[in-house]
Amino acid sequence: MDVNTSKRRKNSLVLQGSILAVAALIVRMIGFFYRIPLNNILTDEGNNYYSSAFIIYTFFLMISTYGFPIAISKLVSERLAEKKFKEVQAIFKSALSLGLILGILFSIILWFGADTLAVIGGDHPKAALAIKATAPALLIFSVLSVFRGYFQGMNTMVPTAISQILEQIFNAAFSLILASVLVKKGLEYGAAGGELGTGIGALSALLLLLFVYKLARRKIFKKNLKKDISNFKKKNIFFYWKLILTVSIPIIIGTAILNFASIVDMVMFKKAIVFHGGVVLDATKLFGLYTTKNQLLINLPVTIAASLAMASIPSISAAVVNGNTDDIRNKIEAAIRGTILIVIPAAVGEFVLAKPIIDMLFTGGNLDLAAKLLQVAALSIVFFGLSTVSVGILQGLGKLKIQIWTSSLALLLKVLLNIVLLFVFNLNVYGAVIANIIFSAVYAGLNLYVINKHIPLKLDLQRTVLIPITAAALMGVTCYISYYLIGILSGSNTAATLISIIISMLVYIIILLKLKGITEKEIVDFPKGYKILKLLKKLKMI
Repeated sequence: MDVNTSKRRKNSLVLQGSILAVAALIVRMIGFFYRIPLNNILTDEGNNYYSSAFIIYTFFLMISTYGFPIAISKLVSERLAEKKFKEVQAIFKSALSLGLILGILFSIILWFGADTLAVIGGDHPKAALAIKATAPALLIFSVLSVFRGYFQGMNTMVPTAISQILEQIFNAAFSLILASVLVKKGLEYGAAGGELGTGIGALSALLLLLFVYKLARRKIFKKNLKKDISNFKKKNIFFYWKLILTVSIPIIIGTAILNFASIVDMVMFKKAIVFHGGVVLDATKLFGLYTTKNQLLINLPVTIAASLAMASIPSISAAVVNGNTDDIRNKIEAAIRGTILIVIPAAVGEFVLAKPIIDMLFTGGNLDLAAKLLQVAALSIVFFGLSTVSVGILQGLGKLKIQIWTSSLALLLKVLLNIVLLFVFNLNVYGAVIANIIFSAVYAGLNLYVINKHIPLKLDLQRTVLIPITAAALMGVTCYISYYLIGILSGSNTAATLISIIISMLVYIIILLKLKGITEKEIVDFPKGYKILKLLKKLKMI
């Protein structure tokens, strides 16, 4: 491969990865904003049914076909590079059959095992209806994941990106419509309505990709098959199933272990409440509050970090292929620094404005408790952000098996922490929050330790940590004062909250620039970086 070809391939990887990262950010933002009205429709009790069902659904999704897009993408792209178009189609068809079989199998388990799963999860039997409502989505997604992996392997991320956005739009719309209509029959029906939106969203994405595939098959794929000069002999379908599973299983295990942490929380939290004399309904309402009003707001800045992580994977992978250690190190350090610049001010902002934000977004339930929990949990934003981006870096480095070990160790610690904090010390919902903070910190620390062992990092402690903390602390003071003053002048919590957030963001950026916490070169590396730099210079901010 000549230098120009290698460079073109590297640029293509980065571009395609950026497309998926932008789509993922849009999807997560839609997800955040529709969950707020959904929360208000379902109340804390209904949100427990919804969240419990979704946690179980997500786990089954992880252990079935979640790793398929990456695995199929890898296998298809390798054959495509060798112009083995016939084998590409053989892999695709084999993957479809495997995905369909696994989808049907796990959907049946979800549907017929819903009552048992609800009880095992320490839940009210009413949660079973919402669990059943997720079964169709699991079946649809098992086929959808194959198409997404296929298109990614064909070096076009656009169909996958558009399908993800379309899926979330339909999901949001139908979840809200069905939940608001069905909640009149009972909270469990409203929760089931919200879950049905997940399946409708997945179906819309699948129909789009089927349409794109039909067009591409006629215009491109059939022509490629004629160009195939390889001596292709079709192998047994089990050969391709083994190939797909060999690549996807490490991805599935690593992700499933992390997702299992949510199930651990769900089961142990509810069991602990009952163990200390509470009733199931109390546990149900508390868990609903914890998973929506608390975790929803914690996940928003982590979402942005996750998008950054997704964008970093292809560029790090490209640097690994190129064999340039300095380039790999620079990209890893940029991803870590970018994450820290986002999560530290986010944690400070949510700590300072916990009560105003909760009051602005939510109605009903114990809003005072939700605000106190958010203040305690704000620190976890930093660690979850770092753990998310570190997982992306490990994937870019091709260290998937190591991630299994780090996530397993962190999960084991989480179980022990839950036993001590929930059962021994009876810290109630605060115990779950504290356990999550320690869990995310340890997981991030283990991943970063492994990364540093493979690629010794040279992060500037002052620019990476101290300056962002200083800027965020000054921002926090500004945020508190501006909210107080605007609140007095306007008499509106919403106006005071939104305006103080905007002022705080500007203050953070200005202080960061003045303290040289971010360089001109780093600004240029952002999307539209030259225009941003030009604007900052025009405003005399740099």
